[in-house]
Amino acid sequence: MTTVFIDGLGFIGASLAELMKESQPDVQIIAHDPNPENLQVMMQSGTVEASVDFDEGAKQADWIFLASPVAVICQRLEELAKLDLKSGAVVTDVGSSKVQIEKSAQALMTKGVAFLAGHPMAGSHLSGAANANPGRLVDHTYFLIQENTSQQEVQTFEDLLSAARFDFRMVDAKSHDHIVASSSHLPHLLAFALAETVAKDQRESDVNWGKPAAGFLDASRIAKADPTMWTSIFLSNPNQVLAEITDFEQEVQKLKKYIENGQEKELFDQLSATQKDRIQMEKEHE
Repeated sequence: MTTVFIDGLGFIGASLAELMKESQPDVQIIAHDPNPENLQVMMQSGTVEASVDFDEGAKQADWIFLASPVAVICQRLEELAKLDLKSGAVVTDVGSSKVQIEKSAQALMTKGVAFLAGHPMAGSHLSGAANANPGRLVDHTYFLIQENTSQQEVQTFEDLLSAARFDFRMVDAKSHDHIVASSSHLPHLLAFALAETVAKDQRESDVNWGKPAAGFLDASRIAKADPTMWTSIFLSNPNQVLAEITDFEQEVQKLKKYIENGQEKELFDQLSATQKDRIQMEKEHE
């Protein structure tokens, strides 16, 4: 029987646990989480069999999933390097920035423990095990960085999550961090900035706005995400995030110039080209 230890039963950790149970009903899942409510939810559902402290869970496991904020994952990797893990145990993570995590895993890999860095490219602004929703992860991309794992270990990992029908893609840590800075980190940062801009206008207005416009609600939904997690993410990938902010500022300045100068054709052409690009992004993954 395969024993999986999950450190962190937030939305991703809990959702992956449910997908593992669906993929391989005989898998034994044990877990640790600083929030007892997350453990209670998952144990009541029967997905998690036992609550354990970190060291105990890690020593029992064939697979160790680190599903906490990036800063905690880095700390856990350093702790794992000091533990006597089971022979053949494999460590993986779900952190959204990989260069920093890769550095933190060096001592563990030097010790000979297999480490497969990973990141499912799906989630929710909701948090906690009570909001677990495996369906939100199904058919999405799952990036893997094959550090020192064998092809058989990678295949075993993919089998463990087969119910999700993930599109597993191998990348290196630097490429991963560039991709997610553009497609995930920047959108979240902009959503936070947009929400605060509108909130400020609303606070200073003498008029009751009523329910916010649908466009604002759509564009800012992810600003409801966990600030602890996103503080950790932004600070774990600063160079890439800052580069993406600069690129975005240039695009905004271009549109600003067209509006200032009343350049209708240029503005329309830019919006049309961008619309086509956005529609094509979705078509490529239908």
